[in-house]
Amino acid sequence: MQYYTLNTKVELPGIEYFPCASGFQVKNAFEEFNENNHKWNKILIDPPLYDHFSLISISKDGPNDCILLDFFLFSGPINPDLKSGCLISKKFKDLLSDYSLPVNTAFYPAKLLFKGRKYDYYILHTAFDYLNELNFEKSTWQYSNSKYGMLDTSQGFTELPFKVKNKSHYISLIERNGLESNLTLKEAYFNNFCDLMTINDISLFAISGRLKNAIESAEILPADLKPIEYIDFSFEDIKQT
Repeated sequence: MQYYTLNTKVELPGIEYFPCASGFQVKNAFEEFNENNHKWNKILIDPPLYDHFSLISISKDGPNDCILLDFFLFSGPINPDLKSGCLISKKFKDLLSDYSLPVNTAFYPAKLLFKGRKYDYYILHTAFDYLNELNFEKSTWQYSNSKYGMLDTSQGFTELPFKVKNKSHYISLIERNGLESNLTLKEAYFNNFCDLMTINDISLFAISGRLKNAIESAEILPADLKPIEYIDFSFEDIKQT
């Protein structure tokens, strides 16, 4: 099954400065976003209203409030300590809520300050470990042929000549020096279908074809959607309609 990467278009028509979200002005920001408390490793119970995020420019010196988008990456030291997540608009939240999301996914209410006005936004939090949902027995792995210890799809792949037995086995492989440090899935077989997931080496999210079509139809910005050519996705319990 074909999946796609959901990433951000850094270059937007008519926009010179690419904005990201900063949590520096959120109430109790240093306490809420302290990476040492590990609170963001799991879904939060009864989270506060995160009031408020602001925009910062990461590309050039210029106006931060240059454009209001449907999702923003986080930038700067004072932000939610998320392995994968972003600040999303109500429009994007409502769209995602109609699709199959992985276990341990939540939306936390937030405010975004833009040109002196506060808008309703949400922190999209996925405390999802794909290795816990992966069927290792049916899945296969490959490593990048890159000589530089990184995943470089342009260099092609070589299939791993043995089975990765379980999560512990995978972790031991990627901690070694050598080719195994470039490991990625080839045939990814999951127990349960979902339209959005986080996987190592995919920059933000991997999304299904039907969710990709919905994002394009709704003109969710700044979505950059590209096919994942090197991984084939399968599911034991497909819940597509």
